[in-house]
Amino acid sequence: MTLRLRLPYVVAFLLCTLVFTELHELAHLTVAGLVCGCYGPRDFNVWETCVQCSNPELGFLASAAGPLFSYAMMWLGMWGLRSANPVRRGLGLTLLFANLPFARLLTVAMGGGDELTLVRALAGSSEAYALYRGIATAVVFALGGIPLIVALRRIGNRRAWLWVAGLCVAPLLFEFGYLFQLMNGLLERGTLADVWFMGTPGLIWVHSLLALMLLLLMLPYLPSIDANVTISKGTQLITESEAAPVAVRA
Repeated sequence: MTLRLRLPYVVAFLLCTLVFTELHELAHLTVAGLVCGCYGPRDFNVWETCVQCSNPELGFLASAAGPLFSYAMMWLGMWGLRSANPVRRGLGLTLLFANLPFARLLTVAMGGGDELTLVRALAGSSEAYALYRGIATAVVFALGGIPLIVALRRIGNRRAWLWVAGLCVAPLLFEFGYLFQLMNGLLERGTLADVWFMGTPGLIWVHSLLALMLLLLMLPYLPSIDANVTISKGTQLITESEAAPVAVRA
């Protein structure tokens, strides 16, 4: 699999990252609402269970929901990478990295993240905490690391590790500056800060729906990171090995 970066793909990939980041948060919130019967405050990257949670002892389920969703998407992307079809390969690579596998590894290595929040909730201050943390770290590195290893082996470009590193780090830097600084800053200043639904401020809903609509418009470009996929007039996907389109029109 040879990779090729073009501006339309970069835009589509970043939109995909924004959409799946919000889906990760909504996985947390959905389970939190089911467990607690209410929703706590949140911004673009931090959420809390509500103070009146009816089952606080089950709050760990909400902590687990986000990572489980993200790992499932990474492994689905890894499965796509193994396909002989270049469109599926391109979509698989995009799905894998849009779910930020490096973020899962980095946060747990630094002693944070949803996974260690889950460990702290289950182990508390018991003497077994260090053991639980070690096990959780190993599991995270397996779930997040194996897809990265598969991607590294599938990429045929020279210095494939640089491609993997770039696809890992670039979306994190983008989200840090755009979501965590700019958009959270707007929330803090009161921009559409009233809660609309599921404990989520209006700004997040408007932003997420706009990102989703733009992603749907850019959808045909998502597989185009595979150099064997080109976009013809009318945003139709064509592989270099075929003269006929391999996907429906956008």
